[in-house]
Amino acid sequence: MTDDRRNVAIAIRSCLVELERRANRTGLGDLAHFIGLAVLAADDAVAANAMNEAIVRVLNGNPAGHC
Repeated sequence: MTDDRRNVAIAIRSCLVELERRANRTGLGDLAHFIGLAVLAADDAVAANAMNEAIVRVLNGNPAGHC
């Protein structure tokens, strides 16, 4: 995931969190729960990006030991 894609995922997460709050505030608990699941998916996308970037840095770095 590029920085741009990560930033979009973070922005979408922010919007979803606000929608979840509004749904809770207006008594739409089922909808808030569903939106909360989407928030978790956005969190996973951002976290997976961070993990993938760390793995790529390790793989592109100097090899450890001798082959």
